[in-house]
Amino acid sequence: MTTTLARTPEDKPALRRTLIEWRNSLSPDVREAAERSMSTHLIALATQHPIWTVAAYWPMRGEPRLDAAWQALRDRDVALALPAVVKPNAPMEFRLWQPDALMTKDECGVPTPLEAPVVNDIDVLVVPCVGYHPRGYRLGYGGGYFDRTLITLRPAPYVIGVAFSGQLCRFTPDPHDVPLDAIVTERGGLMLADMAPRV
Repeated sequence: MTTTLARTPEDKPALRRTLIEWRNSLSPDVREAAERSMSTHLIALATQHPIWTVAAYWPMRGEPRLDAAWQALRDRDVALALPAVVKPNAPMEFRLWQPDALMTKDECGVPTPLEAPVVNDIDVLVVPCVGYHPRGYRLGYGGGYFDRTLITLRPAPYVIGVAFSGQLCRFTPDPHDVPLDAIVTERGGLMLADMAPRV
């Protein structure tokens, strides 16, 4: 599925609804096969260079479950962290995460580790997409937390967007939108080397 160009910010809410409905309509068999493939491609892309800490995510609203990727990273002694919204309209923080960690919900209701150390150095940031633009821009839920957080991280992590291939769409990026470094779908990992590097 390829959506039409959203020419104004007012088009984006409808575009988000369309993409989330499509994502939720995937059959369990199609979804599970895609998630296995995504995990394989994500590991291949993320481990091209030495990494110590990866910011993962807790799936919601039909986002891909990449448990196999997280386990493979743990097997390589890579530390995993989960984001947490600590207050509205502010950058997120990242908390060290283990599979048996006690969990709570952040300010947006997303599960995050309870009383876990905050991780300040992120090598790879994996972020789910509602949609993704051919030039590497991410369509999220509209809260701005991803972009707000990314500009505060120094050194900047390698940012990998995760989506089903059917979430490819066209929209007009906002001036504050930060492009991804790579996109992983069930079809493979695409590095976006033609984008201007962040400093």
